[in-house]
Amino acid sequence: FASPLINGSIGGVFSSDLNSLINFQDSITGEIDLINSYDTTYNIYYEVFGCRDTFSIDLYSNDFSYSSSSFCEGGGDPIPTISGNLGGLFSSDLPLSINSSSGEINLLNALDTSYVIYYDILSCRDSFSLDILSSNFNYDSTYYCIYDNNPVANINGTVNGVFSSNSAIDIDSNTGTINIQNSLDSSFFIYYQIGSCVDSTSVQLI
Repeated sequence: FASPLINGSIGGVFSSDLNSLINFQDSITGEIDLINSYDTTYNIYYEVFGCRDTFSIDLYSNDFSYSSSSFCEGGGDPIPTISGNLGGLFSSDLPLSINSSSGEINLLNALDTSYVIYYDILSCRDSFSLDILSSNFNYDSTYYCIYDNNPVANINGTVNGVFSSNSAIDIDSNTGTINIQNSLDSSFFIYYQIGSCVDSTSVQLI
């Protein structure tokens, strides 16, 4: 809430040129409910016994959001929707390639971790938490002999995803370990998915 300082006589009435957009808690105290008032410029009037004084204030909103709370590393660069005032600056709590004016995030050069994005306009700050996920993985080789040890996937991106295959192959969905003895000798595509991010690699059993 914003409260006025009355330097003159008390007992007057507060109003505004945009009464439909501003929420006075009380027209006698002049206290403004900032959360429920629209962000714009107002003329505030204080009238007591026919005498009127005017004070101009600006209400700023730093509301913004992204279309999702998680994005894939290397995907299309997300741009935020600014619901509040334009002209603020974007930043992040961790090193991230982000356009300070538009808030566009460069996902190609981002690390897979959690970030907090900030939007500052004057002394007003809003924040948005998001995760950048990577489904990057591989195996030590592109082929294995039928009597080799069971190969385990190397997760180079975000952990706790799910492994699968397009063929009848015995694969552990959590670790990506391939049971060679229970799989046919053929070429397989192995997929690793976390969130909406999917990476794939080809493995041949000989």
